[in-house]
Amino acid sequence: MAFKNRLLLFTLIWFLCSAALLTLLSVSVWQQNEQRSRQLLHKDLAMHMRDDNPLMVGDDYSPEALSSIFHTLMLLGPDFEIYFLDPQGNITTSGPPIEDVIRLQVDVEPIKQFLRGEPFPVLGEDPLSQQGEKVFSAAQIDADGQVAGYLYVLIGSQGYNAFADTENLLQYAPVVAAALVAILLFALVVYRMVHRGIITPGRLMVKQIEESAKTEFRVSPPLYLRSPELQDLANQYRRMMAVIQQQFIQLRVQEAQRREHLVQLSHDLKTPLANILGYLETWRIQHDEGRGMIDTAYHNAQRLQGHLKSQLEAARSPSAKIVLSYREIDVRELFEDVRHRFELQLKKKQVDLVITVSEPLNVFADEVLINRVFDNLMENAIRHSPARASILMDAAKAKGANISFCIENAVDETSDTGSLGMGSKIVDAILSLHQSQRQVSPPQVAEIPRYRVCFVLSSVMAKPRAQIRAVPTAMDFEEDSPPLQSDYPPVKAETSDEEEGTQSEDMHLSTKERNGHPVTLPSFSAVSKDDDEGTASGNNKAE
Repeated sequence: MAFKNRLLLFTLIWFLCSAALLTLLSVSVWQQNEQRSRQLLHKDLAMHMRDDNPLMVGDDYSPEALSSIFHTLMLLGPDFEIYFLDPQGNITTSGPPIEDVIRLQVDVEPIKQFLRGEPFPVLGEDPLSQQGEKVFSAAQIDADGQVAGYLYVLIGSQGYNAFADTENLLQYAPVVAAALVAILLFALVVYRMVHRGIITPGRLMVKQIEESAKTEFRVSPPLYLRSPELQDLANQYRRMMAVIQQQFIQLRVQEAQRREHLVQLSHDLKTPLANILGYLETWRIQHDEGRGMIDTAYHNAQRLQGHLKSQLEAARSPSAKIVLSYREIDVRELFEDVRHRFELQLKKKQVDLVITVSEPLNVFADEVLINRVFDNLMENAIRHSPARASILMDAAKAKGANISFCIENAVDETSDTGSLGMGSKIVDAILSLHQSQRQVSPPQVAEIPRYRVCFVLSSVMAKPRAQIRAVPTAMDFEEDSPPLQSDYPPVKAETSDEEEGTQSEDMHLSTKERNGHPVTLPSFSAVSKDDDEGTASGNNKAE
């Protein structure tokens, strides 16, 4: 619930509670004042009626005295009721008709309090009602030095109360209404002050910050408010946005420096790499011995040249574009290619690669990118495996049309953990493009702990998601293990019509514009083509 709604609800509840409480207090104060005034005015009435004529003749009441008292009652009017009580409070003689009397005995303790002179009002029981109490005047009747009874005069008869209660309540009604109106006006004034002093400036501040955020904090909002209570908060927001603007500038400068350095590095490596490829190509033509290792080195150099070209294009391009080439890949051939690429490293560390493929399996994926996934995972597995260990790489059918891939290796706690930490980030980004994710089983507590990583790929052509994560570029990371925590801009999937009639289908993904400006998305281009030897190579572009 919004603050203004809570304030309005609180004001309404406060008004209703105040109205009820004020009414009760007003009625209570009025009744106490009325009773005190009437009892104080007639406190000696019973005593005068007793002293005018002797009430007792022997052990009985005097008829002349009773006649005089009831004559006085007729002169006073119907506002008074007279009772004669014995020492225990039993009614012996009643002014009202005896058939109207409900309680034939009243409590004498209030009468004793009245005679002792305790503060007024002192309420006594009304014989004409079951639980009613009224103010009264009382006098003690003595005979032969002992208490013979009490003269009990109630002030305010039932007929008078029925007439006076309504009249007096109506008399106080304007006062109560005026007080309630004053409370309501006070609540409205407070609500108006809070709305103008807090709610409206707060909305203005939020709107200005939102407008600044839409421009990526390039424009600083004024944040000058009329409310002193919120101005300190606005000043802190202004300082915070100044820091954000400075950080944006630093990021742009660092990005420009990184691009420049990447361009220089790619340009410097291009010529030596071309020479290496030339030497390897010449060796392949002129020598037959050791052809397998030379072919491996030659293909790896070709892949490196493709990566280098992609890096150079990405560094020079102001905006990035993702181009994926999906094709059907035989899993067993994919595993054999991985074994062939890492054959020397496996022999050097005396590590066995055990491949398990339960049945012929095919997946739809970008061949170059999936090779990058296996390259990174295999490099980590070899680096962390102890000598004379084994690496398990298997593929099996999973739920639906998915194929599950797992790589498991023993963990040497003394092995090198890596320096840049880019392997896991690249794997996560590529798997995200293929609508998959890496699932890691932590090393189990054992004599030689083992590390297992799995992911799934689809065996049918799948459309890419609207939200993807691009392959991260080479940045300074401290660890390999934490996943990349970043939100990537949405991409647009388009089907290329340039290769209609071919067996494979290319999916081209490009970034959308945000706020009218192209979004710079670290990405890559992978478009496969067949060379003269039937091998598939692709360009990989990662910023």
